[in-house]
Amino acid sequence: MRRLVIVSCGDKKLDRPVAAKDLYVSTLFRLARRYAELAGDEWLIMSSKHGLVEPDTVLEPYDYTIIGKGKDVKEGFRSSVQVDWAHYIRQHRECLVKPGTPENPG
Repeated sequence: MRRLVIVSCGDKKLDRPVAAKDLYVSTLFRLARRYAELAGDEWLIMSSKHGLVEPDTVLEPYDYTIIGKGKDVKEGFRSSVQVDWAHYIRQHRECLVKPGTPENPG
């Protein structure tokens, strides 16, 4: 059985472009990353700016969150993530989301 683990991004980031797995530097993200690498066959990061991101995708630092945004922004984010999610979930039998949700991705 293939397992996909999705972890939430974090607000603490490096100040230079790096792979997404290295961009987020909070303790919570690092623990979630470790869990994902040990428990999953594949893992993704749920970014409030980029949606679902593969760990090796290089990202520029950013300062964006959907927390506190209006309903339209949150619905747009949710729709975008659902499209990405459908692509990945077809390839896996089990999906774990740790921590955060599309409503509060971090």
